[in-house]
Amino acid sequence: MIELTDTVPDLNVQPAEYARLLGYPRGWVMEGRPLELAEWARAWYTRHGRAWVWARQVTAFELTQHGVCIDCAVFTSARLAKTLGDAGAHTVVLVAVSAGPEVVEESQKLGAKRSPTNISSSRSSGRP
Repeated sequence: MIELTDTVPDLNVQPAEYARLLGYPRGWVMEGRPLELAEWARAWYTRHGRAWVWARQVTAFELTQHGVCIDCAVFTSARLAKTLGDAGAHTVVLVAVSAGPEVVEESQKLGAKRSPTNISSSRSSGRP
């Protein structure tokens, strides 16, 4: 059985993938304000983020009409059960990832500050 924990994963996201993750269409090249914000976020995360990844292979699971039961935990997803059944899966891999609690905290702080009156003043302070 495979189990993996990585508390320092490679975070080098290529520009095209970064743009895709932000919802831009294929081939989009960031410039101007979007580029400024993306660079700020990347620099902030380099200093403050603590990403981690955990994965564990499981061979004991049960498919039901409504989902999957893995190690006595029920995941309600008929689509997942059908996909695993159609594939004839005999093992699954559970995966959990996090960008770190610092990201959640910073997002909440920035979200609370984002109002029409605060946007222009935040630009002059070096923050998005």
